[in-house]
Amino acid sequence: NGVGNLVGSVNFEGPNLCDTAYTSLQTGYGSFNSSRVSAGFNTGITKSGFAAYGRFSNIYSDGYRYNSGTNANTFFASIGYYKKKDIFKFTAFSGKSKNQMAYVATSIDDIKRDPRTNYLSPDERDDFNQQFVQLQHTRQTGKNSLLTSSIYYVGLQGQYGVLFSPSIYNFSLFSDLYGAMSTWSVLKNNLSFKIGINGYSYYRNHSMAVSPSLSQSLYSNRGNKTELSAFTKISYSIKKITLFADLQYRTLNFSYKPNDGYNLNVKPITWNFINPKAG
Repeated sequence: NGVGNLVGSVNFEGPNLCDTAYTSLQTGYGSFNSSRVSAGFNTGITKSGFAAYGRFSNIYSDGYRYNSGTNANTFFASIGYYKKKDIFKFTAFSGKSKNQMAYVATSIDDIKRDPRTNYLSPDERDDFNQQFVQLQHTRQTGKNSLLTSSIYYVGLQGQYGVLFSPSIYNFSLFSDLYGAMSTWSVLKNNLSFKIGINGYSYYRNHSMAVSPSLSQSLYSNRGNKTELSAFTKISYSIKKITLFADLQYRTLNFSYKPNDGYNLNVKPITWNFINPKAG
């Protein structure tokens, strides 16, 4: 769904709300004070047509190298309402991760003395969190056709600190992504046909400050991107051969606002693309 990909895509599949009702608890413990805990439940579809799933997870470790620990929490929830020809589904997840830094190479002499050596200090760490919310509706428009529409939001914010002696320089970012998409698909015998539209607005801000005066940014800049695309796809299978043709139209706009005082005249840019493909 959504924007076409030239190289590939990563798809996430949520739990099946139609599964039998269950609850689960998983826990584990290992070296370097490493642990993981998760608890979840699935109601299955009730007589009224509702179904719900939820899970909370935590992963913690001191890390193998000194000052390389991690502490991450995630929450996932999905609620569905199933009717004869309609499915309404609300999905949301949130994750927060705090990591100490351990990305600097270590000399072979220090490794021989102590392989857990880490040149970075305990104060050099990051703190990021991300949220996702989606409301989706699927409608059976015919015996072999479906209309799927959704609106969504993705939010991200976080920061990491780097030691430039004697101060910790803090780099932070914030972003919002709002979007909507709709796809009508037909699957009949050897024929598959899809037509859809997708649009979103994306914003991101970068800034830097010196600890502990994190409210006083040394610089701040932001970028905005909006996109609207429409596509159609058709494929037909003949024994072991599949013939296909795709056509996509995309229009994008990008604008950038640099830090005040940089005297950079960056004008907004608009692109328009028509992308055909057949094989």
